[in-house]
Amino acid sequence: MNNRIKYVIILMVAILIIAPVLYYYMSDNYVSQMNINSSRSNNYSSYFYLNSIPIGEVASYKASCKNIDLTVMMQNPDSYKGQKIIETGQIYNMTINDDGVTEMLLNTPETTNDLTRLFVTYKGTTPYSIGDNIAAYGEEDSFTVYNIKMPFLKSVYIEKT
Repeated sequence: MNNRIKYVIILMVAILIIAPVLYYYMSDNYVSQMNINSSRSNNYSSYFYLNSIPIGEVASYKASCKNIDLTVMMQNPDSYKGQKIIETGQIYNMTINDDGVTEMLLNTPETTNDLTRLFVTYKGTTPYSIGDNIAAYGEEDSFTVYNIKMPFLKSVYIEKT
């Protein structure tokens, strides 16, 4: 057998081995639930963000929110899904995307490591920055990363504390 045929056979075997591995890592089996939901959603914002509430409704909305210990919420995030909650803490990281939507990681009083920071979304921009202490009001939701359910807060109102 000449060398060319050997190389073609080796290349075909390598492709047959590598193709399933690449398929796995590029399929829904590997990406987070958050990415799956956004890719299947016609409107990214409809899944991850709620509209801000009008100023006249702030007081009643704040009164309807309850504070839930983040470590308790992390044990079963889906059981709190849709509940109105308030979370307080320090902004650890923050981004504002091209659509003017804010996403942040919040160090809450329960934060002990990267996995216990709360992911907070807000449909709009805020005057706050990394290091500011805030109170975020909104509805709890969850997403899955590496087969771990994580809570996040779809915030409708944020204030500095």
